Amino acid sequence: MISLGCAKNQVDSELILSRFLAHGFRVVQRPIDADLVVINTCGFIGPAKEESIDTILDCLEGKRRRSALRVMVAGCLYQRYPGIPAELAQVDYWLTAPERADLDSLVRGVAADLYLSPRRLPRARDGSRRQVLLSEPGSAYLRISQGCDRPCAFCAIPTIKGPQRSRSIPELVADVQRLSSTFGVKEVNLVGQDLTRYGEDQGPNRFLELLTALEHDTDVRWFRLLYVYPLGLTPRVLEFLSRSSRFARYLDIPFQHSHGDVLKRMKRGGSGSRFLRDLDRIRAALPGVAVRTTMLVGHPGEEERHFEALLEFIRHARFEWMGVFPYSREDGTPSARMRGQVSPAIAEERAEEAMETFRQSRSLEAFGLGRVREALVIERERDGRLVCRTEKEAPEVDGLVFVSPQPGIDPGQMVAVRVTEAVDLDFAGEFVPDRPARPRRPGDRTGAGPSRRGSAARHSGRGARR
Repeated sequence: MISLGCAKNQVDSELILSRFLAHGFRVVQRPIDADLVVINTCGFIGPAKEESIDTILDCLEGKRRRSALRVMVAGCLYQRYPGIPAELAQVDYWLTAPERADLDSLVRGVAADLYLSPRRLPRARDGSRRQVLLSEPGSAYLRISQGCDRPCAFCAIPTIKGPQRSRSIPELVADVQRLSSTFGVKEVNLVGQDLTRYGEDQGPNRFLELLTALEHDTDVRWFRLLYVYPLGLTPRVLEFLSRSSRFARYLDIPFQHSHGDVLKRMKRGGSGSRFLRDLDRIRAALPGVAVRTTMLVGHPGEEERHFEALLEFIRHARFEWMGVFPYSREDGTPSARMRGQVSPAIAEERAEEAMETFRQSRSLEAFGLGRVREALVIERERDGRLVCRTEKEAPEVDGLVFVSPQPGIDPGQMVAVRVTEAVDLDFAGEFVPDRPARPRRPGDRTGAGPSRRGSAARHSGRGARR
């Protein structure tokens, strides 16, 4: 299984892989040793599409060297370009929307093609159950919805995934409990194109109802909200989060830009002054919250004055985390047809400058330097150091906390650490033995730290969402 793209795609990869494992297949570490290679592709923006195509071609090269190898392509690239099989005729199987497919029938067909006898499954087997996770130890993603109803001019997601479709609350609660009991998951990261619009495809908004159910009816240690919008952070939602000891003081809010002219062309609305008021409101309700955002530079019509206004907004906002991406002209989107296209070179320069502005202006107050914090161990380095994350660092996109060596602790465990200093976008810390991490209480001001595995990784601080 080669899983490309976002965390939502990763959930699909886990579901596909789980069905193959349920039918008796096993995982091997090298594609050349496999009977079947599954590539779950991303088709969101140009670089992601190029990576998907290159990966497919690499696997097809392996097939030329060993004719018995089968190749399956799934995911966004095929969903966006349904005519692509004609150009890649050597691919054996194509899977458009894994969440809608009859994966058991698909696996049985592959097994028959490979002259294998698949394991016979009970009829009522729940195809939404994951038997394997591809995430960091102790952590998992929970996709609460699929698709998107927002009209963002630059984005192809609605074309690829269709309108929003929310999963039911009982199904999501059961999924979390399975993650806890089966895998020992301590951290569940909620993902979707816009978490705050949960349930609106079926009637009234049920976002707060979902949060309440997860808080009361499950037992994982942390929940994290990835991709929320300020309008959905209502007073009632913020009040709930302020009281909760299990929802991380962390919010991923994709502002994308700050100048009203650019936001209007993006079909997003808002302005820098309004966004600053939103941030004040959120930070007042959730002291110590770490806010991550994403900025898109080089959108058609973005002039130098618009970009300068964005830099000023970044300086005032003092985000704890930020990713910056140069605009990618995507066919089929309204932005691709707009006048005033910005050259890729200028967009790239602006992305570099915006990221540097963030690094110079970011706040460390929310990370709690010097305080004892609860941390999830995700890796042990060769020298024995523990690689950890606190509630203020999301997986894959933010920085890490590197903690002094400590024997007898394995990835996936929760430990108490004292974060001592910031090192670029990561942190250094020390293990605190025989002392539980001080639980966060409502109104507690935490503080400290940057992120991203090792470094800032281009403009994104580490990875891309959406």
